[in-house]
Amino acid sequence: MCLPRFAVLGLVAALPLAAFAAPEEQAAGYRQLEAQAFDAALKDKDTARAETLFAQAVEAATRTAGPAHPDTGRLLALHALLLEQQNRPAAAEPLYQRAITILEAPVLALPADLATALELYAAFQSTQGRTAESEQLRERARPIRARLVREMASRGEAAASAVPAQPISKAMSAPVVLFKMEPAYSDPGRLAKLQGGVLLKVEIGTDGNVRVVELLRSLGLGLDEQAATAILRWKFKPGTVDGKPVPVKANIEVNFRLL
Repeated sequence: MCLPRFAVLGLVAALPLAAFAAPEEQAAGYRQLEAQAFDAALKDKDTARAETLFAQAVEAATRTAGPAHPDTGRLLALHALLLEQQNRPAAAEPLYQRAITILEAPVLALPADLATALELYAAFQSTQGRTAESEQLRERARPIRARLVREMASRGEAAASAVPAQPISKAMSAPVVLFKMEPAYSDPGRLAKLQGGVLLKVEIGTDGNVRVVELLRSLGLGLDEQAATAILRWKFKPGTVDGKPVPVKANIEVNFRLL
């Protein structure tokens, strides 16, 4: 079954760039509501109040930024998640669909926000027993996450070694972790109660710094990027062969668990 493209209040592409402008003083209103909604859900565990605040944030963003602004799309997806958590799937689904349509537009939309909307809707489809539709949505989100991780790697401090990295072998003294930073949870990940592992391919240089090469297994909702951010700050005693430091390639899994 092919997923439809959903219409949103006219043609987004036809709107002038100025129509997407959200002055900071105007955006502050709905962003404050968004922050309050996250606090209500994550700190106070008050899902009903959080849903009300996200609804108000959507209304404020629609009024000040516009119905096709990416901020409106991002907030629609989060509002849909809260509706879903209150067992209101019929109300949640059209909001997911509108969010994806808005965030697919190229003007100002952030790829991470589109990936999040796709992943949230995929989880929704799975709960509705629509396995094929869910997997189609995840397949659309995965390359976005992989690209975001690659872009993070290109901005990292550790450069690619001129000497090809070697896999860990019996002839090698394996790298040893000297400093390890735990990853932060993304707010959408915590809101969706997402848990699991992110698998990254990395290279550990002769200086002990880490370069993330590739996302091998995605968890989504910003946790892939959080895992890469943490690993880029890890520090190793480099691997050695015959007592000489060598660049090493390895796979590292970063696990996310909610307490």
